[in-house]
Formats: sequence, structure tokens, C-alpha cells
Amino acid sequence: MSEKHDLEFNKVAAGILFAGVLAMICTFIADGLYTPSTPEKPVFAIDVPEVGAGGAAVAAAPEVPIAELMATADAARGEALVNKKCTACHSFEAGGPNKVGPNLHDTFGGDVGHHPGYPYSAAVQAIEGKWDYEKLNHWLTNPQSFAKGSKMVLKNAKPAERADIIKYLESIK
Repeated sequence: MSEKHDLEFNKVAAGILFAGVLAMICTFIADGLYTPSTPEKPVFAIDVPEVGAGGAAVAAAPEVPIAELMATADAARGEALVNKKCTACHSFEAGGPNKVGPNLHDTFGGDVGHHPGYPYSAAVQAIEGKWDYEKLNHWLTNPQSFAKGSKMVLKNAKPAERADIIKYLESIK
């Protein structure tokens, strides 16, 4: 190659190098100017009341006692619901790993916040007692009202589905 071509190559290489260094310096400056903050509670959990015709709030259906629902609950339906809604955050097999949430095998009848090795929130650790029908039903209905500050935000508004999930959890003891 001629000297002129070598000089052109050096100019292009220097321009690319300069652009990379400039981008890196801008990144350092931007990181110094902006500090992200984490909200104290999840901002995506929104409670919206149901609205009927004319904009009037719809009265909630009377809650059926969980004992009545457990009489018709089905563990197979519960397993299907768990596989659809819960496996992204929980595992259910014996000795399974903790994920975003704890492994839920042998949860029913066990102490609340009992799974070893899982870092439960202070809200869940403060709850005493064992997971029974009532506690699990309340938890699945609205985890934040059961243990304010809990990491879990997924709600299950359908009573029959909650009963099926509880029946499944009871079956994997």
C-alpha cells in the first residue's frame, strides 16, 4: 500500500477510537449525574374497582367461605392453574429450587415463611402460625393485604380457582 492509503486508514481508525472513547466518557458523566431509585412498594400493582353501567361501582359478590369451596375443589385443576400461573416464580417438586418465590412443596400445614434458604420479607416472617385453608385463601386473594410489604403481588380473584390451588398444595405434602 502507498503512504497515502496508510494515512487514510490511520485517520479512520483514529476517528473510530475517538468516538468510542467519547461515548465511554459520556456514559461515565451520565452515571454520575443520574442515580436510579427503587420504590418502596411495587408500582405496578393497581387496585381498580369494577365499574358497571353508568360509571357506578359494582358491589362485590358475597364471598363464599373457603370450607364450602374446598368441598368441590379439585387438585388436578389446581395443578393446571399452578402450571399456568405460578411456575414462573415457584417450583413445586420435592427438593426443588427456590426461584423468585420459594419452593412450595410441603407448604400446606407448614409454618408460614418456613422454607429454608429463602429470604422471606419481614412482613411474611412476622406472621405466625401454619398455612391452612383460611391463611392460604387470604394470601392468594391479595398477598399485600395479608402481609403488607410482601414481594408477591399476584392476586387470584376467583374463589373456585383459589380452592383448587389450595387443594393441589394440600396434595403435594
